[in-house]
Amino acid sequence: MRTEQADPAAIDRAGFDRLERAIVELLDRYEALRRENGRLSEALAVRDRRVEELESRFREGNQLQRDVAKRIDDLLGQIDQIEHHFAERGV
Repeated sequence: MRTEQADPAAIDRAGFDRLERAIVELLDRYEALRRENGRLSEALAVRDRRVEELESRFREGNQLQRDVAKRIDDLLGQIDQIEHHFAERGV
C-alpha cells in the first residue's frame, strides 16, 4: 500500500502565501489605524483650541461680572453718601 506524501515545496509555498497574506493584512490595518490616529489627533487639537477659546471667554466674562459688581457697589455707595448728605441737611 502506497501513501501519498505531500510535496515539501508545496507546503512551504502555501505557508509563505498564508504568511504574506497575514503581513499584508497587518500592514493594511496598521495604515488604517495610522490614518484614524491622525484624524483623531487633529480632532483633539481642534477641540483643545475650542476649549482654550471658551476658557478665555469665560475668564473675560467673570472679569466683566466682577467689574460690573464693583461699579454697582461704587454707585450704591455714592447714593448712600448723597442720601446721608441730604439727611444731614434735613432735605
